[in-house]
Formats: sequence, C-alpha cells, structure tokens
Amino acid sequence: MNSFIITNPSDIFTLIMNVYGTLETSILFVSDNSALIPSINADISRLAGHSVYYDANLVVTALSPKPVLANPLAPVTEYTWMGREGQNMFDVCIQSYGILDRQIKLLNDNNLTLTSTVFEQEFKYDSTLIANSNIWNRSTGMGVIFSTGSPDTGSFDDSFEFLSYEKTTITGE
Repeated sequence: MNSFIITNPSDIFTLIMNVYGTLETSILFVSDNSALIPSINADISRLAGHSVYYDANLVVTALSPKPVLANPLAPVTEYTWMGREGQNMFDVCIQSYGILDRQIKLLNDNNLTLTSTVFEQEFKYDSTLIANSNIWNRSTGMGVIFSTGSPDTGSFDDSFEFLSYEKTTITGE
C-alpha cells in the first residue's frame, strides 16, 4: 500500500478525489484508513500532516484533454431527398425546405431546371434552411410524400403553361 500525506483537508470527497481521481473507491478508501477516518461522514479538517493509505492499482490517471482542432468540424447539415414517382420540383421543395421560397436554391444546388424530371433524382439540401420545422416534421419526418405531378414522369403535364392564367370576373361588384 502507498501512502498520501494530507496537506489541506477540506472534506473527505476532495481528499478521495486527490488520492484516487474518482469517488468510486470511497468505501474502500475509508475502510483502508479506518484507524484515522472512522466513517465517510467523519470530520477530516484536523488531519493535516497525517498519512492515509491507498491502493496504487486503483488510481485513475487524469486524462489529458483532447486536442482542440483549430477548425472544428462543422455539423452535418446536408440532407438528401430522393424524388418519388409523381413528384415535381415544387413537391420536392416543399418536401425538403417546407416552403417554396427556397426553390431557386434547390435548383441551383442540384444543377437542375424547374422542368427537370425528379423521379429517382437525389436532391441535396441544407437542413439549417428548413423554414418551418413543424411542416418538415409532419411531412418528410413522418414519411408523408407530396406528389402533385404526373405519375408517369414526375414532371408537369403538357397542358400546363407557366405564364398563362385565366381571368375571372366576379359579377355583382
């Protein structure tokens, strides 16, 4: 058994940490030194200069801190979505970001156009830009798939024109 001289006793737990480096051996420490320390609750404030005994095999070596990287790794924020049958670019944008405001970013990040076929196309998107996490959690997170495109190609059908609209008038105004 090795010995340790108590220099500045404050409490039993600090002493045990100074000797063993862990509190797991508290009971063993007190039993090995029962002549000097009768219990775990004993007052050790007057034991300066006394020697206590310990088992060197049980000493926990303090681990040196892990090296800190100069440029710590960024958290993974790039998610992917695989285009499903019947989806179009709008569906994929809602599926990934929760809103259509990120449509252009989604297209640019994946080198696609608005009319690109999305079926079995992998889309990368930045999870930090998910606009509404509630929508994302209730849809993509729960496996709900938005699918408003043509089932065979996943793109808009031929009758859809992007710049056309029908003017309607409300009678009685």
